[in-house]
Amino acid sequence: MRRLREQVAEYLRVRRSLGYKLVEHERFLNQFLDYLEQEQATTITAANALAGAKLPAGVSPRWHGARLSAIRGFAAWAQAFDPDIQVPPAGLLPMRATRATPYLYSEDQIGALMNAAATLVPALRAVTFQTLIGLLAVTGMRAGEAIRAASRAPHPPPPHPPRWGPVRAALLGAPDRTTWTGRRDHAWILLAVTTGLRVSELTALTRGDLNLDTGPHVLCHGKGRKDRTTPLTAETVADLRTWTNQLPKQTTTALFPTRAGRPGSSSLPRV
Repeated sequence: MRRLREQVAEYLRVRRSLGYKLVEHERFLNQFLDYLEQEQATTITAANALAGAKLPAGVSPRWHGARLSAIRGFAAWAQAFDPDIQVPPAGLLPMRATRATPYLYSEDQIGALMNAAATLVPALRAVTFQTLIGLLAVTGMRAGEAIRAASRAPHPPPPHPPRWGPVRAALLGAPDRTTWTGRRDHAWILLAVTTGLRVSELTALTRGDLNLDTGPHVLCHGKGRKDRTTPLTAETVADLRTWTNQLPKQTTTALFPTRAGRPGSSSLPRV
């Protein structure tokens, strides 16, 4: 028996080195060796493997099949070292899953379930469970299938957003372009609505980030320290060219500075 226990330990070590956990197998095999020791058996035979796998009595046939599968796997490995070991034939104890007998609800019972669901609070929960019970009763779906089907159901389209044209015109018309600050804010807003840059990206722009010649674009140092190049429309190019000609060249490199020459942040309008 000591030899078999050493072989079991080596078998588990080899299989686990390949990535198998074999938690249940170790328990099954040790219980089987205890049975062999109790029966004073010195080797594995098909008969004592089957008898040991059927212990304990009163459990499901699937459990017995799992025990025999563990014993058979070890026996097939150990037979290479000990030809006296017998490997139990496959299929002695099939590992068939046992399924519970389905319970069929009558129409009265389904109605009682839906009436009980109607008493749930809040009202949305009551309607949800009533719908789920009705869907299960009519289609025969499993609960998981019904929930997934409901999640894939088409949703009503979102309400139409407001027309962008009037909003854009109102934003661009708000700054007083007769003043230096108004012309700055107009250029800032036009660049924002035509490029979609973040506020922090706009305020960090310098004149060096702007290219108004061939292939006009703005180089943005964005979120996550990532740079991206955004093309400019003809309208934006014309407005920015007018704006950059008004910038004080010696005092700042910021594209949208404050009156004091610092990069504009709190002084700029929020869109």
